[in-house]
Amino acid sequence: MVPARMVGGDFFDVIPLDSEHLGLAVGDISGKGIPAALFMSLTCSLLRIEAQMCMSPNRVLQQVNQHMLAINAQGIFVTLLYGILHLPTCDFTYARAGHELPLLWDRRGAMVPINQGIGQPLGLFKKPLLDRKKLKLSPGSTLMLYSDGVTEAQDASGEFFGLDGMQQIVPGLLEHTAQGLCDQIVDELHSCCLDIQKTDDITLLALKVLPG
Repeated sequence: MVPARMVGGDFFDVIPLDSEHLGLAVGDISGKGIPAALFMSLTCSLLRIEAQMCMSPNRVLQQVNQHMLAINAQGIFVTLLYGILHLPTCDFTYARAGHELPLLWDRRGAMVPINQGIGQPLGLFKKPLLDRKKLKLSPGSTLMLYSDGVTEAQDASGEFFGLDGMQQIVPGLLEHTAQGLCDQIVDELHSCCLDIQKTDDITLLALKVLPG
């Protein structure tokens, strides 16, 4: 995570649920600075509480949304992807509330296509439409969750790094650990884009499945 200011509005979390399930989340609060950071902290806490009570990502996000509507007088909203990884099978079931689509590469570095459904942000609608999917993570595959600060980073000519940038560089970096992969992407953004820390928060969360 690289915040745009001293404090940021992005967040990520890894939530142990039980011996076989792990919750993974990446979110992006509207706005920047102190207000966004405070709302980010609240949203992260609500997510953790609801995640411990329910094993349905869709239900968890709907409950978080209800809490947000009850306390959100400023019209702040959040895009959020929350999923549950079933460790024995490496099935990843997620709900996406207006957030960036996850990216998935197989062990050969080929991108696995993921269909996009309708996903509305939390904090705006009484019952937002959420994009719900189940992915099978095969041995050697890599899953990437991220915020739009990654794809919307711009170079000196104003070109966005975009999904094309991710697709071009990530296959050549898959020999790295999950942390190493994130570090390499941030280094690439620093080298090809303008001062990324002054544009938007940048968050990357990678999951690598060990080869069988």
